[in-house]
Formats: sequence, C-alpha cells, structure tokens
Amino acid sequence: MTRQLRSLAKVAAALSVLACSGDVSGPSGKDVSGLWTYSATNMADGHGLSCNVLGATLSLTQTGTSFSGTYSGGRMSCYGDGGFSYEPSTLLEGTVVSGTVSGSTVNFSFDTPDYFNTGTLNGRSLSGTAAMSVVSGSSRITMTGVFAAARQ
Repeated sequence: MTRQLRSLAKVAAALSVLACSGDVSGPSGKDVSGLWTYSATNMADGHGLSCNVLGATLSLTQTGTSFSGTYSGGRMSCYGDGGFSYEPSTLLEGTVVSGTVSGSTVNFSFDTPDYFNTGTLNGRSLSGTAAMSVVSGSSRITMTGVFAAARQ
C-alpha cells in the first residue's frame, strides 16, 4: 500500500508541475496566449534574394484550438545579388490570422495566407518554417526560411 501511495504522490507532483508550467490548458493541451518576440531568418527564393524579419512582437489570444492576434514592431530587410537591398523605415504591424494548435503543432498566418508559419511549440518557444509569397510583376515569388518566437 505504501508503494502505491508513493506512486500516486509522484504522479500528482508531475501533474502539478505541468499545470504550473503554462504549457497545458484547453482542449489542445497547449496555450499560445500572450506576448511573443518573433523573428524569421534566411527567407530565400532560391535565386539570390533573402529576407529577414527581426524583433516583431506577437500578441496572441487563444480560444480552444484556435488563436488570433496582432503583430507589431520589428523590421524586414531583404538583400539580393548585385548589391540589392531593401530596408524600409516603417515598423511592421498587422493581424495574426488562421492560428491553430494541435498537440505541439502550431500554424498561423500574418494578414493573409501569403505569409504562413508552421512549427512546434516547446515550452516557452515556437520554431519552424516561415513561407512568404509575393507578386513581382507578372510572377509570384515564394520565399521560405525559419522562424523562432520566444514568450516574453
């Protein structure tokens, strides 16, 4: 009987640690609500163009397995062959849409499905693949790279 009580105490202790960690809540088992610092790097088109997004803040609200919110701050810079560079002076801002959480898998877009992120929630961090599709003249350019976000 004592061995069973010790086993139950260990299970109860483990569950209390999980409950306090901020990772377990709602039907998805993961909660992304709150403030995150987001960056996307090495977003490349395979033809010499590369972009980075640094220092954006995500403010997310989750209901069940869906989430949405806003992004603000941060800057995008792009560089290409032949000395091309693009560094706008305006800060980024917009809406986080179509967010879903399934287990530790997270998917979300910025404003439209043209900027899509898919990754994994691991404790206080998100990481995965970012893909951005833009129209340039009569062609569509798709850039892919990696993103990372840390809970503030």
